[in-house]
Amino acid sequence: MLSHAIQPLRYSEKIAGIRSRLKDKKIDGLIIRGTDRFLSEYVPENESHRVWLSGFTGSTGDILLTLEKAFLFVDGRYYLQADQQVDPKLYEVIKVPLGVSLEKAIMQKLIALYSAGKHRVGYSPDQFSVDSLKRFHMGTEKISLEWIPLLPSPLEEIRTPEKERAGKIWKIDFSLSGCHTEQKLARLREFMSENKIHLWIVQALDEIAYLSNLRGDEIPFQATFKSIALVTPDRCYVALPKAKRAESLELKEITFIEMNRWEDILMASSKNGLVGFDSATTTEAIRLQLASRSIPYTTFSSPIVPMKANKTAEEFHHMLRSFQRADQVVHHAKNWLCKKVSTGEPVTEALFSARVEKLFKRSGAFSLSFHIISAAGSNAAVIHYSNPDPNRVIQNGEMVLLDTGAYYEGGYATDLTRTFLVGPAKQKATFEQKRIFTLVLKGAIAGMRAVFPKGTSGVALDALVRKPLWEAGYHYNHGTGHGVGINVHESPPRVSTQGDILEKGQIFSIEPGIYIPEFGGVRIENLCTVIDHPKFHDWLMVTPLTFSPFDERLIDAPLLTGDEKKWLKWYKSQFRLELASPPISFIET
Repeated sequence: MLSHAIQPLRYSEKIAGIRSRLKDKKIDGLIIRGTDRFLSEYVPENESHRVWLSGFTGSTGDILLTLEKAFLFVDGRYYLQADQQVDPKLYEVIKVPLGVSLEKAIMQKLIALYSAGKHRVGYSPDQFSVDSLKRFHMGTEKISLEWIPLLPSPLEEIRTPEKERAGKIWKIDFSLSGCHTEQKLARLREFMSENKIHLWIVQALDEIAYLSNLRGDEIPFQATFKSIALVTPDRCYVALPKAKRAESLELKEITFIEMNRWEDILMASSKNGLVGFDSATTTEAIRLQLASRSIPYTTFSSPIVPMKANKTAEEFHHMLRSFQRADQVVHHAKNWLCKKVSTGEPVTEALFSARVEKLFKRSGAFSLSFHIISAAGSNAAVIHYSNPDPNRVIQNGEMVLLDTGAYYEGGYATDLTRTFLVGPAKQKATFEQKRIFTLVLKGAIAGMRAVFPKGTSGVALDALVRKPLWEAGYHYNHGTGHGVGINVHESPPRVSTQGDILEKGQIFSIEPGIYIPEFGGVRIENLCTVIDHPKFHDWLMVTPLTFSPFDERLIDAPLLTGDEKKWLKWYKSQFRLELASPPISFIET
């Protein structure tokens, strides 16, 4: 007997099905975010609504679907990837310029489409923060637009729900966190008391992981776990899918409950006073629930965010040791690739990526912190080239861009990028390879030896890093840096055209780049921190925390100043110190 398996819907059929439902509801357009109900950056591809509807797998990107057209909005990291992954017959890719948010670009498109007459736009309230929806309201207030919350959305009505994985959850030791859960809760409760808040809602997954000193492995490229936390004056409730898996943790500070019970706790506790939350990281769906039940609420910036951004001595030490492990993984991977290719052994981008992942696991990592970027030759022009080609063989004499990171036992991310020349030690780089690499290196050095007065924003540091590239006529369409912590992208700080104040104790990246479609791309990324300046009162300085060597074959020494050469000599000595007391050792296979 023949079996007739149900064939998956094509993208055109999915779009048609959603449009049919929009017409039934008399809705003119629908916004599909790239995030999930926890407002995560990295969403498992099988759970992502945007991936399901378009095929675009970048970490950031939103869709505006109208009754006639479909638009995919992406930032500079994904211009080429979006063109490669989506069907141009179905989608118009909107390439949002640096300094303009995806939200702003969507608003501009809505105004252009719906400037005449009254229109209705649908959205999923569990994928919009309260602040985000407010910005959309304000940004389109000049036109007659009605915002319609849809839960479930028309997309969810036609999509078969994916089974979500529930992974392991574990507690990290005080030697890694430097602060007990009860201490963190006490600081949060002090804030609640000062602001007459009886219950505080925490929806940001990295904040819950930080507050509880718990980590998980159930979400790809994260050390967090799916949850919602409710903090009262005497209890901290953490709602989880399959909460019984956490019972063995035996944490007296935390009561674990099933995910579907958090609303019961909310209702019971809210009778005693005001509910508070951070409107930047809490979904509109939760605000709507509070409003529908006439529960009084207030909003504040989360007091957990600055606590999390300013690392304790224990966190800092553990992260530094993790960065040292990542330094050696990348150094070893580069040497392995050059050796293999030099002897004529074919190595593809995908094989090199697999080797890097294997080295991370061997070094003690329990997970990668993002898709490995293993880009050879012209592929490196795709800024976030996250799908290494199993058929693309890496050749002697071409450059490879390796951007990678991992999580070790403390659940803090590493992030490191090196661009290097493939081949033996005597391999010669071309004039253009050396020129482009050295310009990027000059930008990286400018950031890593920057000094500035207290109160300086990441905007100023961003400009310092870009200056050597601008002087040569080059520009890159991504930020210069981002905070790193429990998530590989943490805020604050941001080092970009829209930056935050840089403070001591923050850990962040500096990652300038140049990307040329026919040539390829060069990016150099190091993790850094801010320390007091040794001479100038009330001044700060950047210092690097990652020291994996730069490829000296690609450095055009005459382009460097005397101070840059002196700094490079110091930088090189730091890796030698790492090797003198290695955090890991590799066994050749």
